[in-house]
Amino acid sequence: MIKRIITARPAISLTTALVGLICIFFIAVKENQSKTELANAVHFQEKSRAAALKTLLPPNEYTPKQMLALQYLGVELEGAFLPDQEVYLANRSAANNSKPNSKKASGFHLLAPFLLTSGQVVWVNRGWIARDPANRRNIPVVTRLRGPQTITGYVTLNNTSIFELGAPISHRVNGSVIASNFQIPHAEKDFANRDVYPFLITQTGTEADQLIRPPAGYRQEVNYSFELRTWWFILLFTVGFWFVSGVIFIRRQSNLYPSLY
Repeated sequence: MIKRIITARPAISLTTALVGLICIFFIAVKENQSKTELANAVHFQEKSRAAALKTLLPPNEYTPKQMLALQYLGVELEGAFLPDQEVYLANRSAANNSKPNSKKASGFHLLAPFLLTSGQVVWVNRGWIARDPANRRNIPVVTRLRGPQTITGYVTLNNTSIFELGAPISHRVNGSVIASNFQIPHAEKDFANRDVYPFLITQTGTEADQLIRPPAGYRQEVNYSFELRTWWFILLFTVGFWFVSGVIFIRRQSNLYPSLY
C-alpha cells in the first residue's frame, strides 16, 4: 500500500518526506539538548556547593581554563548598577516555569551593567518581568537600584546560546533599550574605559523590584524552541495524514478507474 501511495502521489509523498526529515532532525537536536541540560544540572549542583566568590580577578588575568571553571560558580559581589544603561530582552518567558512554552507569559529579561568596587564592570541578568498583556508597547517600569548594592547569583559563561534569538536588533521605547538579542559589548568606551567581563551574572533571590529570579541554589532554565513532544506530534500527524489521505485517494481512483487499479 505504501508503494502504491508513493506512486500515486509522488509530489505529496516527497513533501511529507521532507517534513519528516526536518522533524527527525529537530527531535535528535532536542534529545541532545536534554542530555546537555541534564549534564549542566549536575554540573550546577556540584558548583553550587562551593563557596561563593566575593571578588573577581581583572578580566585579562583569567586563563581560558580558569574562565571555564567559573561556570555556575556562586558570587556575592559589591558595587553599584550603572544608571540608564539597562537592556530589556524582549519575548522571553519566565524562568523555571513548569508550563509548556506555548502557554508561558511573554516578558523581558532585564540586563544591567554593575560597577564593582574593584573598578571593573560585569553585566547582570537582574531577572524577568511580564509584558503588559493589554498593550505590548508599554514597557514595564522596574525600580532602578541606586547607590551601593550587594548582589548574589552565579556566573553564566555562554550568554549567546542562552539569550540569542534572531538578529541583535535593538531600539528604544520611552528611553529604554529593547533588544531581541544580547552580546556583551567589547568596547569599554561606554564605561569610561573600564574592563568589562566576558560573562554574565545571573542574579538570584528576591528583591523589592518586581523582578522574578531563580531562588538561590537553582539554575535559570531558558528554552525558546518547540518542545520534544511537539516535534513528535508534527511528525506523526504528517505521516498519518499522508497515509490516510493516500489510502482514500487510491480507493476513490480505483472506483473511478477500476481497470487501472
